[in-house]
This record gives sequence, C-alpha cells and structure tokens, in this order.
Amino acid sequence: MEIVNIVEKQLRTEMDLEMMLAEHRDFFTEYFQTFGEREEFIKYTGLMLENSNSDDVRIKIDKIISVLKILEPRINEYMTKKIDVGVILFAGVGSWDGHGILINGKPYIFFDLTAMVEMMNNPGFRLDFHLTHEFMHAIHYYFAPEFYPGNYQNVRDRYLKRMLAEGVASYLTSWVLRGEVEDYLWFGLLNHTAARQWMRIARNERQVVWATLRRLVDDQQEDITLTDKLFSIKGFGMNDLLTGRFGYYYGYDIARSVAEDLGVEKLFNMKLIMYKEYTESYFTEID
Repeated sequence: MEIVNIVEKQLRTEMDLEMMLAEHRDFFTEYFQTFGEREEFIKYTGLMLENSNSDDVRIKIDKIISVLKILEPRINEYMTKKIDVGVILFAGVGSWDGHGILINGKPYIFFDLTAMVEMMNNPGFRLDFHLTHEFMHAIHYYFAPEFYPGNYQNVRDRYLKRMLAEGVASYLTSWVLRGEVEDYLWFGLLNHTAARQWMRIARNERQVVWATLRRLVDDQQEDITLTDKLFSIKGFGMNDLLTGRFGYYYGYDIARSVAEDLGVEKLFNMKLIMYKEYTESYFTEID
C-alpha cells in the first residue's frame, strides 16, 4: 500500500505551497479538477489545522494508517483480483473527509485531515467502517470508471451515479465488516435508534424525491435542496442529521437488491444502464 503523507509537509511552518503543489502535481490536478476547492485551498492553506495540535494530528494519521493496514488484507480476502489502492493524506478545506480518486488510472483514497480530525474526536465514530467505505469507492471506480465523479457528464450522473456509487460503497462495506445500519451508513455518528428513524423518514420521502429527481434530469438543472437531502447534512443538530444523506440509504437498498439477484461481485463493474430497472422499481414501489 503506497502511502503519501502530504500533511507532514503542511504542518511545517516553513512549508512552500507552490513547491508542495508541484511535488504532488498529479494528485492536486485531479483533486481540484474533480472535487473543486482550488481557490479556497490556496486562500486558506495557512489556516488549515491551525486549531489542531500537531502531535494530535500525527497520532490520528498513525491511527488511520494502522487501521488501513489491518483492513487491506481483510478486504482483499473478498476480492477475486487483488487491487493495490494507494492512500493520500492531506489537509484541505474540509468539504470532503475522504473519497476514492483515480490518478492516471490508478485507484487511491484521499483523506482530508481537516475534516478527519473533527470526525475522529467524536467518541461514537467508527473509523474502520469509514475507511472501508472509501476503500470500496476506489475499487469500484477502478472497475467501473463511469461512476467516478471526474467522469460525470450531466445532471443525471451527478445525482444517479453518485447515489449508486455511495450505495455500492456502503453495501460492500456491510459485506466486509457486517455491523448495523448506523455503522455502514453513518460510521457510528448516529445511534441505533436515530438511524432507524432516519431510515423510516427516507423511505417515506422516496416517491417525492424520485419525482423531483426525474424533473431535474429532464430539465438539466440541479437543486441544492435535493443535493443536500441526498448527500449531505446542513448541521449536526438531530433534525439536520435525520433529514440528510438519504441518497446513501437509497443507493444501499438498490445495491442490496442487485447483490441478492446477481451476486455481490456484480456491483464492482455493473454499468449504469443495468441499474435502470432496479432503480425505477425501488422508487416507485409502495410500502
């Protein structure tokens, strides 16, 4: 497992930003192009981790690396073909805690310590489930690059492909680590009772979400309200937590149906067109 620790350079007071960007040009070019944040990164780079203790950050980096080294052989036991996934640790603006990324066709996982430090300070946080989820993103994108965010072409991709990609990563995480819904869909950030309540709310809104999503795809428009509802949370109050990230649950349920019908291995390379029947059936069924 190749591990690229950019954070260590960022923690040094004498860090040369342009030199760092040049040294890791392939990563930053792909990261800025696919996930954005270039202007914010350049502007706020000196402020990242300023409220964090350097020793604590290094302890968390060591923890991430040690858990990944335990998880890697465990994940490979479930793979018919071993995939070498690299790891990149850096301090960004905190919009993405981590994700899979393809750099010159090779799968990597990046972790933004600006976000990870805060998450790891939460006593309920399940680091193993979070790391496995991002690991599965990288493997999925390697085998099915049409789902990689850098390859999105339109509104449909930015909603449906993202939802299915999150679902695949979530289902594969549950496949490897088992656990409960609060583990593989929330990484322990919701307790069991709250996670079940969140699932009920999400299911009750399926048909409204689907109608809105279809309209936006037809009109080639995006709606930040729907994007937030499917993929993010507005804050850390319980109401915010219970009314966001529905796309992870929807995608998980669809991926589970595919795995039950066609086998788990099909999730790694299944094309979007093959999800059409499963997706439409899921969103139009009546409980």
